[in-house]
Amino acid sequence: MFDQVAQMMGPSITLTYGSILALIFVALSLNVALRRGAGGPSHGPGDNNELMGAMRAQENFAEYVPLALILLAGLEMTGADTTWLRILGGSLVVARLFHAAGLIIGPSFIIGRAIGALGTMLILGGSAVWALIRVLS
Repeated sequence: MFDQVAQMMGPSITLTYGSILALIFVALSLNVALRRGAGGPSHGPGDNNELMGAMRAQENFAEYVPLALILLAGLEMTGADTTWLRILGGSLVVARLFHAAGLIIGPSFIIGRAIGALGTMLILGGSAVWALIRVLS
């Protein structure tokens, strides 16, 4: 029943995960701003490796998350199984947190970056294939 109401109201699952991811993006952006304000260069990373990691975490997030959310919204609007949509959305949040932590913490947590990158690619690829199957069948 809830799923039928949610579909009539719009992509509420996507909105939920999009909101969580937006808050993470705000945190990543503030992290960059604070590092700049603490004596970092005003443009680019300079020779500051911590600032470079913070910038790459924010930039990489901005590169991948929008496309993943577009696919999630498209799947949701075409009536895809809501349990799988929640799994995709939750997995995307976890993957992006691991990736950001791997970049911000640095080489001591390179596994986080790897887990996050692989997870994001699997989510994007899987969502794209699922969406193509739905529209072509």
